[in-house]
Formats: sequence, C-alpha cells, structure tokens
Amino acid sequence: MIARLIQRLLPKGRFARRLTILSGGTTLGQGLLILASPLLTRLFGPEEFGVLAVFSAIAAILCQITAFRYEMAIPVCRSDEDAAALAVAGCTTALLVSALFAAVLVLFEAPLAATLGIPGFGGVLWFMPPMLLLWGVGLVLAHWGIRCGRFKINAGGNLALSASQAVGQVLLGLAGATTAAALVAGYALGSLVRTGLLVRVLSPADRALLRGVSWTRAAALARAHWHYPVYSGSSGLLQSTAQMLPAVLIAVLFGPAAAGWFGLGQRITGMPTRMMAEAAAQAFLAEIAQAEGPVVYRLFKRAALRFFLLGLVVLSPLLLVGPPLFALVFGEPWRGTGVIVQILIPLHLVRFVVLAVAQTINVAGRQHLHLVASLLTAAALLASFGLGAWLELDLLGTLFLYSLASTAAFLFYFGCAWHAARRVARSGPGLAPERTETAAW
Repeated sequence: MIARLIQRLLPKGRFARRLTILSGGTTLGQGLLILASPLLTRLFGPEEFGVLAVFSAIAAILCQITAFRYEMAIPVCRSDEDAAALAVAGCTTALLVSALFAAVLVLFEAPLAATLGIPGFGGVLWFMPPMLLLWGVGLVLAHWGIRCGRFKINAGGNLALSASQAVGQVLLGLAGATTAAALVAGYALGSLVRTGLLVRVLSPADRALLRGVSWTRAAALARAHWHYPVYSGSSGLLQSTAQMLPAVLIAVLFGPAAAGWFGLGQRITGMPTRMMAEAAAQAFLAEIAQAEGPVVYRLFKRAALRFFLLGLVVLSPLLLVGPPLFALVFGEPWRGTGVIVQILIPLHLVRFVVLAVAQTINVAGRQHLHLVASLLTAAALLASFGLGAWLELDLLGTLFLYSLASTAAFLFYFGCAWHAARRVARSGPGLAPERTETAAW
C-alpha cells in the first residue's frame, strides 16, 4: 500500500523507482512486525516490552556510529578502490566498537543494570556486542549496494531484517520462552539475517576488490574522510539519542511498564517511520550524488513536499483514532500506547521529512550542520524531560513537552538542509564528485 502511495505522490523516474524499491522492502518488513505485534502483546507483558524498548534504544543509538559513518562516503567516492578502502575501514571500526562494548560489560555490567533499575537487564546486554558488529558490517554493505545500484538487494535486506525479528520473537514466545530475553534475542536475530544476506550476494568482483585493500590504504582513506565520523558520526549519535533515549528515561522515571507502552508505540510508528526515512535517504543520496548544483535544489524542494504529503497520509489515521485502535488490536492494557502515539505524531512526521532530505548537507560538504542541528535536538530532549521532572509532570505531560521541543528542533534541522541545498544551487554545476545525467522529476 505504501509503495502505491509513493508511486502516486512521486512522478515516474529513476528516483521514484529507487525509493519505491527500498521503501517497499522496508514497509513489507515493518508490516510483518506490526502484524506479529497483536500476538506478541498477548504473549509478553508491558514489562517485557519495556526491557526490549530499552535494549533496542541503546542498540539504535550505538548502531549509528558503529561504522563511524564511513559508509556514507562509499556511494560518492571517485573510484571503486577508494570506496572499497572505506568499506574495510567501516567494518574495522565496527569490530572495534563491538569489542569495546564487550569490555565495558565485563567491567560495568552490574552498575549499568542497577542504574536503569530493571531486574536482569545486565544479562540481555550481552546480545549487544555481536549485534553492533553485524549492524556495522550490514551498513557498509548496504551503502556499497547503493554505489552499485543494487536497490532490490538492499530492499531484500530490509525485509529480511524485520521478518526474521518478527518470526524469531513469535516462535520463541509460542515455545514458552515468554521472557524479556526472548524478545531481545528475536530482535538481535534480524541483524544476523540481514548481514548474512548482504554478504552472500556480493559478486566475485566485489569480494576481490575488498580483499585487495591494504590496511595502509584503508587507514589513509579513513583519515582523509575524517569529517564523516567527526560531523556526521557525532550528529548521527545525537539524533539517535534524541529519538531513542526517551525509552531509557521513561524506564528510569516511570518504570519498565511505561517504557513498554512507549516501546510498542515506537515499534508501530517510530521504527517504521525511521526505517522509511532511511530508505528514502538512501534513494535521495544516490540521486543527488550524481546531480548538478541547481538540480540538487530542485530535487530537495520536490522531495521535501512529497515526503511530507506521504507522511501525512500514513500517520493521519493514528492521529484520529489512536487509543481505540490500539485497544482493539493489541488489547485493552495497551490503550495508553495509542495516546502516546497521538502526542508524538508531529515529531514522527517532521523527522521523516528531515531525515529523508538531510543528505543534501553531505553533498554540500557542510557536515558540521548535522552536528549543530543534532546538538539542538539533544538539548530539546534533555530540556523537555528535565522540565517535566522539575514540574513533576506525569508520563503524558512529559511526552507532550518532548514532542513539542523536538519538533521545533527538527524544523531547524530542515532549515539547515534547505540552506545547504541553496548553497549547492548557487555554486553551479560541478559540485558533485561525478556528473551523470539525472532523471527529471
């Protein structure tokens, strides 16, 4: 259904085809997660979902930087040899981040679990190190696929990720493993399946190119592209923190059950919106990386408008009938999740639009704008939850402040992307690393 909406909102052309392919796999996979949720909410309680929400929040935050954002440079490298060197650099940093997290767990597992106040949470954290490694390698391979134009394979990877998560969690629940660890294990399974698929479909030429990279060349390319981890990496970490940290703060302030209600809302609206935005960003990056200056600005304007209309169409039903819909589908104990979703709809909508078109900042060479906007987004998160705690607001009041402040921060982020697009337009042709014919919208 979403793919058909995209086809109607976007005219026929290369960008629309790529976006339809990528979002189709993402949407189908997220649809499977949503279809499995009514069964899962009857197998697992809000407390178990709360543990999953906190784990997935920490994972989403760390996964943004596991490859140091070197994957973002792969599609725009001048040569395949440079792209391969950056791919090796990204996989190496993923291994290092995974090992570092394992070392932290060895030293601080008990204090971390005690800080969150969730019994047994330290045990499930051991799923994190292998998941970080697999996710980082998967990011690198997905962006390698963008460079090679293999959008159908990336769509299949997105589908495999979500489908394996849904199937794994349901099977474990039906087998009687109705604990939080079972939900987390099913969640981590998705990264293994997706990365395994992307590795398997690498062509012999790709494998030979990647194997031929020397450590010296990989280190040199990593140093040359230092602005990706410094600016894009920092901003990605802050953006993920602003989106996912609320689950952790809710668990600490209001208990794991409240985090479970919030977590289900993230599963139904937050994560699909985020993954749709990532799919749109991949397609948009592939298009503007090959465009001339003025064309980039035109693509930006039209994409922003059509992503807004698409998000509005998809999210409007939840805004209108969220609470009764959640009570009917997931059970009466989950009615509160519908209210939470209603409060966060403006944030989901503006985040979807901004993350989809923010790749313009990378093409303009203005990565520091990612960092500036992300600092503001993180400040909005901390200020809203801090003010809510100071005023002793309940869960819904605190989330209202969070939605309001974060929406304003993302509007500023959109302004940064618009400024970058205008800068590209004024610079004229030749800014992109390689010029090829760009499909008209």
